[in-house]
Amino acid sequence: MNFDNIVSFIAKKYPINVLQNSDNVEIQDILLFDPEQENFEKDILYFVLDEAPDFENGMPHLLIAGSDCASLTNDGCIATLAGNSLLSAYNYSRKVFQNQDADQLLYELCAVSDRSHSIEKLIDAAASAMGNPLVFCDMEFRVVACSSTIPVRDTLWTDNIAKGYCSYEFIQGVKALDSVSRLELNTDAHEVTCDLSPNRKLTCNVISQGVQFGFLLIIASETPLTRAHFDMLHTVSQAVTYCARKYAAYLLAGISPYQQAIYDLLIGAEPERIFAIQNKLQFPSRMAAVCIHPTRHLGVKHLKNITSGKFMAAFPDAYVSIYEGNLAALLPIGTGTEPGLDDLEKMSRFAVENNVLCGISHSFGSIESYPAHYNQAMRGMQLSRNGEHGDFENVFLYRDYLIFDLMARTSETTEIGTVCHPALQLLRENDAETGGELYRTLQCFTDNNGRMNETASDLFIHRNSLSYRLARIRDITGLDLEDRRIRYALKISFDIDRFTGMNA
Repeated sequence: MNFDNIVSFIAKKYPINVLQNSDNVEIQDILLFDPEQENFEKDILYFVLDEAPDFENGMPHLLIAGSDCASLTNDGCIATLAGNSLLSAYNYSRKVFQNQDADQLLYELCAVSDRSHSIEKLIDAAASAMGNPLVFCDMEFRVVACSSTIPVRDTLWTDNIAKGYCSYEFIQGVKALDSVSRLELNTDAHEVTCDLSPNRKLTCNVISQGVQFGFLLIIASETPLTRAHFDMLHTVSQAVTYCARKYAAYLLAGISPYQQAIYDLLIGAEPERIFAIQNKLQFPSRMAAVCIHPTRHLGVKHLKNITSGKFMAAFPDAYVSIYEGNLAALLPIGTGTEPGLDDLEKMSRFAVENNVLCGISHSFGSIESYPAHYNQAMRGMQLSRNGEHGDFENVFLYRDYLIFDLMARTSETTEIGTVCHPALQLLRENDAETGGELYRTLQCFTDNNGRMNETASDLFIHRNSLSYRLARIRDITGLDLEDRRIRYALKISFDIDRFTGMNA
């Protein structure tokens, strides 16, 4: 902004007299004159309350209270106005520079959005501009983005960021804060206070077309908060809205009551909230939880916009929410105890085509059981590496891995190998000496529940060869393979070997 612009702005409200104007210089900021200051910037306009001293190193640009400026005849720009108006004119002029700074910041942040198409990059740039860490959450208190160049160190928020969401207790605690409950639906920045954290914080709503879709939080852990931070946070809110509309429309999409219910249950809603959910919404009589985990780094945008949409297209009666970087789904299964063959085949195709893994829980009938069954779905997926895959690629039913889950929960996991039937060790030792496959033969025979034809087919050997091998196994181990208790013990033992990796 040049000197003429500032004079014209002040003249709208206060009489001002220009004495010198040196080539219409650019003014970058305004400051109150400090008579003890020795060096002055050439692009600052100083407001002088008292008489200005003689300048040895060049006169700065001045706006002086009063009219006696005869001794000031250097190259700087000089103007005067009535003494009792100077402070008011200074405060009035500051608005020009605040608006100019806000416009410049908004331009720079929108440029970051246009270059990167990324909310994360925008939040990083905004945090750098404000000198403090910044967090952006959606309306479900999921952490959409947080600054990495200036990381969050506040203990209240580090755990939230690590999980990617805020717990139900945390959300309720925030909403109960007096400083939060009084917030209005606008983008003005407000200070929020909390006795559990030493850091001052400012928050600001993020709004598009009159609807709030998130909030910003700046944490004063690196530099003290000033009035400028309030104005800057308001500007950052505008930039986030701009980025969301152009490059992250998934943030603006609404959330259904069923999606909200699923999410509330997963983050630990109170019993009263669960009771209200059950009374308000109609859930299927039998259902299963599904955990959908991307095998490639797709990001929240892709999960919410693309993957969830394709899942809903394949299973229109299902409900889907986003939780901890996965899709959490609720799948109706009719009157059965697990999804039907058609649904499993359809889910397998979906998983392969969309580069995801799908874990499926046991069935259940009460929605309050959803969190525990979602954990089953996730555990089945995680434990699949300890056993053979089922009949469907990239789809894992918890029923096939529950024994591994039980083993994983055993406090004496390191000693679990001692539970195995000793016959397995005898067969491993014999195979190592002879190069035979008696261990694998007994394992396959056990997996097929003693059916000879199926076992021979799976081993690619003749039934007579299988009979010979089984006879050798009886000779070495003394096992009665017709005893159902022996076969059950062998099945558990082979599962333990799978879990511990001894079957390799």
